[in-house]
Amino acid sequence: MPFLLLLWPLIILIIGIALIGLLIGSVFLVFKLAVPLLIIWVIYRVIAGPRHHHRHDQSSDWYAHTQRPAARPTSSGRQRKEARDVKVDDDDWSDF
Repeated sequence: MPFLLLLWPLIILIIGIALIGLLIGSVFLVFKLAVPLLIIWVIYRVIAGPRHHHRHDQSSDWYAHTQRPAARPTSSGRQRKEARDVKVDDDDWSDF
């Protein structure tokens, strides 16, 4: 019986060391895979140049441009007339 009381702490210690080893090994594996990818990304950024975020500015400018007429009335204070559909009888597309 005293042998079993000594055996359980040893088994728990061995399992704990194995789990810590697996954890450290998996972290090293991630670093082993991530460092070459990071080096490739840095080389690509140096070759391609810095990235500029113009799309956000353009989209916000477009949004402001589309919302501006509805947000404020015309300078004369009158409401604008709604557009009507116009029927065109000229089907001659040779001009284009």
